[in-house]
Amino acid sequence: MLEHPAIFPLTAIQSIRDAIAVPSAELAQVAGIPARQVDGRYQKGAPGRPKGSRNRMSRQALDQVKSFAPEALAALHCAVQKGERWAVEFVLEKVLPSQRTIELDDATPAGLTAALADGDISANEAKDVATALHKLAEIGELQELNARLVELEQAMQGEER
Repeated sequence: MLEHPAIFPLTAIQSIRDAIAVPSAELAQVAGIPARQVDGRYQKGAPGRPKGSRNRMSRQALDQVKSFAPEALAALHCAVQKGERWAVEFVLEKVLPSQRTIELDDATPAGLTAALADGDISANEAKDVATALHKLAEIGELQELNARLVELEQAMQGEER
């Protein structure tokens, strides 16, 4: 197995994790660490690590990966310059949008059906456009209902006076 010298072997990481994962009850009390149950979960009332916090090993690994960025970009640039297919595909995947832009002359259900029948759009694209049209129609209906509700409230306030 090839290992990068700056990356710990998996067994070393597991042994470190096992050594610090479940502290003894006495050590936990002295250090102010909430005691854990037998299955490793924290005791009731002791929430453990705050949400979103990362452990030290994750931060160190992330910092190490970030330090490779200049060399990685330089290698990618060289590979693109040499015409390596994988490098060109990688760059294009990151630069170009994942879906194509669809232009419809008639953005109605009939126009959508015609575009699908003519082969201008795929079935998945038709489904996505139909969903978007449906949501837009719902928004229009909600706006209309809201306007009618405001009119009714104003009419009711006028009657009360």
